[in-house]
Amino acid sequence: MSDPIDDRIRQVVRTIGESSPAPREPLSHQLTASPERTNRPRKSVLATATLSFVVVAVAIGATALVVGWLTGEAVVPSSAAIPVMHQLYEYTQTAELICAGGQAVETGGFDTMTIEVWADFEGRRFRQHATFPDGSTHDVIALGHPSLPSSSFARGESKLNQVSCPDEGEGSSANLLLFDPTQSIGVLLFNSPEVEPGAMGFAELGTLVAGVGADSRGRPAALYRATVEGFSGDGSGDDHSVEQLTDWYVDPATGEVLEITFRQTTDGIADVSHTTTLIVEDTIEVDESQFDIAGYALVWEESDYSEGLGVEAQPVEPSTRLGPDWIWPETPDPASPIELASRFATEVLGWARANVTPDPAAAVDGPQLLTIDDGAGRSLQFLTFPIGVDGWGANQIGEGGLGLGVGAEAKVKAIISPVEGAATADILVGSADDTLAWRVELAPDITDITLPGITMDEVRTMLVIFSDESGQVISAAGGQFSP
Repeated sequence: MSDPIDDRIRQVVRTIGESSPAPREPLSHQLTASPERTNRPRKSVLATATLSFVVVAVAIGATALVVGWLTGEAVVPSSAAIPVMHQLYEYTQTAELICAGGQAVETGGFDTMTIEVWADFEGRRFRQHATFPDGSTHDVIALGHPSLPSSSFARGESKLNQVSCPDEGEGSSANLLLFDPTQSIGVLLFNSPEVEPGAMGFAELGTLVAGVGADSRGRPAALYRATVEGFSGDGSGDDHSVEQLTDWYVDPATGEVLEITFRQTTDGIADVSHTTTLIVEDTIEVDESQFDIAGYALVWEESDYSEGLGVEAQPVEPSTRLGPDWIWPETPDPASPIELASRFATEVLGWARANVTPDPAAAVDGPQLLTIDDGAGRSLQFLTFPIGVDGWGANQIGEGGLGLGVGAEAKVKAIISPVEGAATADILVGSADDTLAWRVELAPDITDITLPGITMDEVRTMLVIFSDESGQVISAAGGQFSP
């Protein structure tokens, strides 16, 4: 059963086109990777069913993990013509399935649809209207913000086809096509005039590909590509190599995104992709009744983002140093994964009698999931991976339940799962060249922790250390976030 905090974090996955931020959520046993700004792909652990770009997660791409920024109040509709940003898209998805362990399952829907969007930035109202080949429709009205609204409403149902390989192991029953734009709490929007704090687009995440001069409709376009390579699974040995490619086709004259294609190839399971093509972008006038929510069902309220209370943490000196592209240590450790986990238990957790159990099925030169036992009945999972020829680093600590968001006034928030018996939490954040730390006193209903003095785009890695009333460390959670 998934953690409720994880479920609420996953609920905010959405594509916002050109300004799609990188995924901000490491998942349990699966770590989202983001590409470096070179042609060399980064190695990491990928979530095959949750990461599609949109992101969060969450690789980069037509999919991204967006934890957004709320601005302004929504205006109640009245009968008057108002100017809106208007866009029309074509959406297409493809899937080539192997499903070596059994027969592929499909829902029997469609692989294409059109999406029309109206954005009233002044009134803080946004509507998305999807039409399927049989004429059926699905609508979303988002109030407050296009990607993470204060509330959103929907009517109709999605008719997009979904496919899965039910016999491929844990998590494989999820939709392999990764992304259904109609099932977001927000709306699809390329080239938004409002850029969210920490959001990154093709220029930051992609590399210009020479020799490509047009998109699928023949329009002049420069191609920017982001590549992520890694694996899916929990490091137990039954893993599959994964490659994710995101292509942005950009108008060379205006810098606006015309088309985004995301493709994920999972060895032995599937080769899937989806393409979103902007057909029309203009400013038109519509009647305010276009945003009338009568007949719609409420699907999201801002309070749904967290069931717990929010507090602001106080800056402290970091107890250890984090790495910029892996959680710990600050520089790769040339020793073995077992020695690395033992060092972490002693130096960071203070577990002097800790035992480390390796995974006997893991490849000696690949990611390894180890278990650290404190000798008093507590255990912690510790996922390591090789960092070139320099040694080893940890890129997942604990069992998930850790997220990252942006709250009021663009303040960064750590989103945690409560830990029984925890009285305090030390939150460490690794940036490109520094480690910052904060401390907060905990209560059972505290899950959102504001981190003053840092911006979203500075957060590269995070480690949360939970201690009881005596100061003894009882648990930890850590993950890598996209820069």
